[in-house]
Amino acid sequence: MGITATEIGHRIHASAEVVNRLLLEKGLTHGEPGAYGITDKGAMFGAAIDKENGYGGWAHRNWGWNSWNESVIDELGATPEKIAEVSAAIKAEKAVKRAADKLEAEQYWAGVMAEKAQKFAEDTSEGGTEAGLTNGQKMLIGVTVTVVGVVGGVLIYKGVKRNKRKKAERAERDATAVS
Repeated sequence: MGITATEIGHRIHASAEVVNRLLLEKGLTHGEPGAYGITDKGAMFGAAIDKENGYGGWAHRNWGWNSWNESVIDELGATPEKIAEVSAAIKAEKAVKRAADKLEAEQYWAGVMAEKAQKFAEDTSEGGTEAGLTNGQKMLIGVTVTVVGVVGGVLIYKGVKRNKRKKAERAERDATAVS
């Protein structure tokens, strides 16, 4: 049984991601992360292993990995400088991908907000503000008025109770001071 990219990484002090990139650069594998296949050149150093759990139907599962001979480590030429170079390239690619994803998300949400603003402008421009309110806006106003009314009522009730309590305390203090 051979070793995996993770095990190679442990031996050369690199991540499996760096090892897979080195295998790709040396022409031993093809594909992309999560779906690497072994090339004809790579077949001299390893083989693809496929396993399945032996069940059928909904319980069936299969998985695979590439298993390498230890001699592949020498073929990689993984010097500390090369490992650092590949690691830096991977980090830079990830940073670019994150920035692109962030930009795409911001553009998407800017479009969503512009669409909502356009819809709001259309709704409010039809026959004045009240006539242009959507059902959702009317419901939001109704809920807000109800909440403000309830909270206001509770605050008034507590204020009246507090005021009565303070009056009673003052009357009791005055009665004690007179006696």
